[in-house]
Amino acid sequence: MKFSMQAKLVFVLLIAVLLLSACEIPVGGNTAARKPNFIVILTDDLDTSLMPVMINTKELVTDRGADFTNYFITSPYCCPARSSYYRGQYAHNTGILVNTPGFIQFQKDGLEKETLAVWLQRAGYQTSLIGKYFVSYPGQLHKSYLPPGWTDWHGLINEDVANKFIKSDSGYYYNYVLNENGVTNIYGHAEADYTTDVFNRLSQQFINSSIDAYQPFFLWVGIKAPHDPAIPAPRHENSLPDLVYPAKPSTLEADISDKPGLMMERSTVSGDTTTTAEINSVYRQHALTMLSVDEMVADLVALLDSRGELDNTYIIITSDNGFHYGEHGLAFGKGLPYLEDTRVPMVMRGPGIPEGLVIDELTANIDLVPTIAELAGIRAKNFVDGRSWVPLFASDPTVDWRQALLIEIGNLDFSKPSPIVYRGIRGKDSLYVEYLDNDRKELEYYNLQQDPYEMENKAASLTDMDLDQLHTLLEQLMACKSKDCRIVDLQAPGIY
Repeated sequence: MKFSMQAKLVFVLLIAVLLLSACEIPVGGNTAARKPNFIVILTDDLDTSLMPVMINTKELVTDRGADFTNYFITSPYCCPARSSYYRGQYAHNTGILVNTPGFIQFQKDGLEKETLAVWLQRAGYQTSLIGKYFVSYPGQLHKSYLPPGWTDWHGLINEDVANKFIKSDSGYYYNYVLNENGVTNIYGHAEADYTTDVFNRLSQQFINSSIDAYQPFFLWVGIKAPHDPAIPAPRHENSLPDLVYPAKPSTLEADISDKPGLMMERSTVSGDTTTTAEINSVYRQHALTMLSVDEMVADLVALLDSRGELDNTYIIITSDNGFHYGEHGLAFGKGLPYLEDTRVPMVMRGPGIPEGLVIDELTANIDLVPTIAELAGIRAKNFVDGRSWVPLFASDPTVDWRQALLIEIGNLDFSKPSPIVYRGIRGKDSLYVEYLDNDRKELEYYNLQQDPYEMENKAASLTDMDLDQLHTLLEQLMACKSKDCRIVDLQAPGIY
């Protein structure tokens, strides 16, 4: 049988269409054959005590996935924590141990060239950062500067730079500047300019555009809430009128004679400058800012569900550091090795994570990069210090998991300014800290089984052998790099 040239052409085109159709996976189809999506919502100064006000988050993320009850920030300040989040390294390996110069050093040292976003973009992901990148971004660079690895960018401009255009006086909740894909846009004081709501809308636009383009996506949202000055959306100003801080025995602790001199110098109890009423007021304002974040979580889940991508998307909600509300007689703040500052919420749902899973192993912000990399099917760089959580999702009893986690803040080169310098070991049942400066070295040790609120410093009662053991392990953690960190941290630091 002979076919005309026209019939042959039609036949070839028909075969091509059928082959293309067989290769294309429609949105909402077989999720096992598609790369998963990722949404990371990184809040700012979120204490674990604020999570109960986020009702949507509990129902839609925590209860539908994993709750990490021993999740820690290895350097509880903004820039060190974010550097670790972007690269999966301890702060001593990124070199970012203080907020200043922070981003400037991160960029100058070339650390932006190899981050999780860069690797995912290379692997075909659409990547977007919306909101806070670093507190000091863009440093001395031009306001239109776009870091590598991001196909979509809506970065908050530092207030010092923003003040050249507007009077930025609302702590980034209103009256702020965004670098939006190289274009500087000013947001004012209108209700629609409320920062979390703007980030919500931008997030939905990015998700929709990625789905429409049949591209897997990685969305990083740097929320400003609940950072001071905590300004809630107008619709929430009168909410939670009876909310009070769930005080602990350590809140406004009167006897801090066991604490190092550095901590006693920071204490405000003797001057009676922090009161229960002030704590409740600050706590409530922080909580009110989280209500719009909780609404954002609900909106994004609803959007993913309507687009058929919910079951193919990992949703992660956490913080860059915690916050203390008068614990140990200290004024409001962060950056210390205590539980309130270093342990933060981490909840995550997504494919393969059982509903209602509680993970109580020691986990940290250095783990997020290798976890997402493994879930995305890409290879993390060898410099990564953290561990992937994938074995924890499977509750694999054969997995050896870390027993010790390094906590570090401040430059050991004392010619460089640091608000405080310490190195410590966080174990599941213990905390050991060495405070360092030019003139003195002070120690803390807490048995968390007996003293979960870190109220009785037992360092003075430790034997020389105990102290040598702890100091040796601390030095090993301080010097570790890459896979060596995952060997050293298997040692348990507890002394009982």
